[in-house]
Amino acid sequence: MRTIHATALVAACALGCSESTSVNPVAIPGSADAAPSADGGDASADLDAPVTPEAAPMRRQVLHRSPFGNLEQTGNLLFDGDFEWSSPGGQTAWTGFGQLGAVDMGIETGGLCRSGLRCAVIDNTYDVLGEAVAATHSGLQLSVWAKVPSTDCSVVEIYTLSLMLMAVGMQPPIVPDSPEPDGSGWCHYQGLIVAKDEAVGVFISASTIDDGQRVILDDVTLLASDGLSPLSVGMRPVPPAAEARMLAASDWLRRHRWVHRPERQIRIPWK
Repeated sequence: MRTIHATALVAACALGCSESTSVNPVAIPGSADAAPSADGGDASADLDAPVTPEAAPMRRQVLHRSPFGNLEQTGNLLFDGDFEWSSPGGQTAWTGFGQLGAVDMGIETGGLCRSGLRCAVIDNTYDVLGEAVAATHSGLQLSVWAKVPSTDCSVVEIYTLSLMLMAVGMQPPIVPDSPEPDGSGWCHYQGLIVAKDEAVGVFISASTIDDGQRVILDDVTLLASDGLSPLSVGMRPVPPAAEARMLAASDWLRRHRWVHRPERQIRIPWK
């Protein structure tokens, strides 16, 4: 019985397909061979319709960053405006200052920074002071980027001071371009500074944010002005509380600049 079934199956295959059997290709849309659809149209014309794939959820985002910061920006008078070389307990360029003096400055890494691989973090317990050189007989253009914890860019205060004379004086406004952050959460601050013949300090504070909140700082530049913009429009005094913190920070620099900056160490009680 099994032999009969196998023979019948082989015979059926031989009848269904032979060397002379031709295979019909898929009809080309608009050709005479195209099969009509149920409504009389060309069914193969649907092949030309654009196919919209369903968007899959994003799993990761790849960023290209340089460990040297923003390489497109040249002429920065600030030492380490990108915070790439600054460390929490280091002695380069930027220093954190709290109520009791110099403190370790917070550092963030990874995709949270705007440029490069590292950026600074401040909260309402300490400010940061950066050191820069002056442009001879030229005004200065200051630019700061900050990622704030809310939708209000005004929580960040930015001032400058003379590091040799330790003087604050009247300040031009360094304000955000917009009251609210951009789509990525960053606020851009900029302002013009009068010409200085000595080292310049950039003081950044976020003392009004809530406890537990923080502000990320990155891509700070101090450039020689092009000379086309007025440098004394809107001069104003620094608020007394901010001025007191600025003078305390500059006094610490004055006392530690010429010899060395002491290492921040953990003191062991029995030594």
